[in-house]
Amino acid sequence: MDAQEDPTLVPTAAARGATDGKLEALLALQATLLETTAAWARGARLGPEVAAARREALQLNHQRYAALVPSYRAFAEQQGATGPVPLEVIVNGLMLHELFKSYDPAWLAAGDFEAMTGWLGSVCTRAPGIETSGIADLGTWRDRLRSKGLFLSFSSGTSGRMSFVPRDLPTWKALVTNGSSYTDETWRTAPDGERLEFDCLVLGPRSGGMGILDAGAGLARTATRSHFLFDRVLTADAVRELGRVSGDAGPAPPAAADVPDLEETYARAFAFVRGSRDEGRRMLIFGAPFQAQRFCERIAASWGLLPAPAGSLLVTGGGWKSFRGARLSRPELLRLARATLGIEPSRCIDAYSTSELNSTFSTCREGRYHIPPLVEAVVLDEALLGEVGRSGFGTLGFLDPFAASYPGFVISGDQALLSQGECACGLSGMFIEGEIERASGLEVRGCGGVLESITV
Repeated sequence: MDAQEDPTLVPTAAARGATDGKLEALLALQATLLETTAAWARGARLGPEVAAARREALQLNHQRYAALVPSYRAFAEQQGATGPVPLEVIVNGLMLHELFKSYDPAWLAAGDFEAMTGWLGSVCTRAPGIETSGIADLGTWRDRLRSKGLFLSFSSGTSGRMSFVPRDLPTWKALVTNGSSYTDETWRTAPDGERLEFDCLVLGPRSGGMGILDAGAGLARTATRSHFLFDRVLTADAVRELGRVSGDAGPAPPAAADVPDLEETYARAFAFVRGSRDEGRRMLIFGAPFQAQRFCERIAASWGLLPAPAGSLLVTGGGWKSFRGARLSRPELLRLARATLGIEPSRCIDAYSTSELNSTFSTCREGRYHIPPLVEAVVLDEALLGEVGRSGFGTLGFLDPFAASYPGFVISGDQALLSQGECACGLSGMFIEGEIERASGLEVRGCGGVLESITV
């Protein structure tokens, strides 16, 4: 049912016209969390008041969602939980899976952006408020939304059903800047504390709003020099074309550009590495694990060894879950990076996130994915029930207090071992240990499969 026609959602109309009275209190709690997270990243042990602030922010968001997000309110009404509730009620009754691809795919197939905009308003704290006439593609739709202060991120899974996450300005700012509170920058910090220049090599195309590519674009913006392996933008329409299912009979969106000659493409990337080394500027090399594997294998075939400048980093993200080729284990990939780029395993980092999260979890030198105090992580059993603060193996769920414009209580569909304690790297708290895999029976989703299809 179209959320705009559902009579159970009518109460939110008045709330949307009113001031979001809880937003100011939420932003104050977010500021506290950012400050304490910066101390945590420097090795501080945090007291229970930090978890209390995080959980207060999550409970505030629940009340905001119930008042302002039509689809969430309908769900909360079914649970009898539209008012203030303990966090355990949220974990065991109000966490959502694939809300952001809950639109009717026939709307997208038919280019019905009026219906798509109505659906977007049903999963967001605000009505998009755009004129939909003349919109014929995803790029124009995203531009219209952006002009109204709504930033639409996207990702794609193997089913071809794209996921769209609407961020208002505070939430977009959180996505872009939260990492600065916990990211380890010592790799490019001189003994006197001065920031060193670095070059960035992104092993993929330029970003058009997709999660992993946005991460690469953000890194490239802070670099002295940057180079993208494929010098073109991967747009939302190109992603849809690459991931479309056979039943999608709508008008074909613009096709992705042809893949350039791979020999020339990699030769330019090799030259970029040599240029950084010649200028004595360390590098950050970023891509999905399979992209790093292919890059290193190309080096092995062409050069044997192409050493990156001393102090360089290899950062991977996006996982292997959508990759159809021969997968390397993490130790095998690290050995390959050391053999071809001369980058030691201690300087190889893997990052994990989802399109709905506004934080990233990165591995430390012990190989653990540390969860910053900005996020509440839970592990769910087969019935998708969990307990706040409990360790164990199961499906990962995340509650993000920085998701101000959409329901940030997300069942990831990924499974792993969630642990907690003191780590030899100096960080404490919750962390993911070992491999992260897709839960059985759930669609493999994310950006990796789409990236694979354009980089073969």
